Amino acid sequence: MASRCGRAARRLAVHRSAGAAVLGASRRSPLRVFLKWAPAAVSLPLRRYAGTDAAGGEANAVGGEGVFRDRVDETLIHIHDCVDDACEDNDLAGYDSHFADGVLNIDLGERGHFVVNIQVPNRQIWLSSPVSGPARFELDEGSGEWRGVRSGETLEKMLSAELEELCGFAVPV
Repeated sequence: MASRCGRAARRLAVHRSAGAAVLGASRRSPLRVFLKWAPAAVSLPLRRYAGTDAAGGEANAVGGEGVFRDRVDETLIHIHDCVDDACEDNDLAGYDSHFADGVLNIDLGERGHFVVNIQVPNRQIWLSSPVSGPARFELDEGSGEWRGVRSGETLEKMLSAELEELCGFAVPV
């Protein structure tokens, strides 16, 4: 019990030196009670995030973060170029698109707005669509295609079909 009291006294001494009077900590304030009985050190468990192994290294076969970003950028630039060409060739009114910092925005005016972006922690591409709503895609290493987590459909096929539905002409992606 002596060591517990000693730790509490050290914490209170630190608290007093940090300006307890400024904080308004009276003798029986919740802050003072907490400091008296709080553990000296709090250790939190390490979390594993998608795409990392227990040591924090890259777990997916896609490679490191730089390789992953390059593959996503390559895919999003390809989609941007295909959509841009099709919409400009057909003089689609209200069309605008831009790609920056891993986010592709496709604005079809009153028809709707698509957002396709990278999710590095999950190693996915996310699609926000005015037709089908949100969707997530992961890279299928065997085919090299981005496949829907829920639907299994490829990103290119899904986006092409939805753009054709909204625009009224083929948008090959």
